[in-house]
Amino acid sequence: MSKNRRINYDNDYGANAAEIGIRSDQVKKDAKYPLLEGLLEAKGLSRLGTYTYRDAAEIFECSIRALQERIREGKLRARDLPGRKKFLCQDLEDFLATSVRKLKREEEEK
Repeated sequence: MSKNRRINYDNDYGANAAEIGIRSDQVKKDAKYPLLEGLLEAKGLSRLGTYTYRDAAEIFECSIRALQERIREGKLRARDLPGRKKFLCQDLEDFLATSVRKLKREEEEK
């Protein structure tokens, strides 16, 4: 696929699934959390009710420190849940939906 061509697999949040590495056949239009479920399916993981830092780091292939930085920046919401669980499915879905980078041209137009 050329870099100039943008495939739009819109969801409720308007995020572009292709930009976060999810193929069109992995986007579940009728799913409650389409971006999260598509990403989990692509990685061969199953959906959980709640997630630890380690679970989320595995999903996003990043370090726990990187997640903590996103929380400090306000890009990812963490919760004070009992035990070690910190994230709900909705928190990860919201993060995916708002994590799309803008093209340089879009930033320059502002």
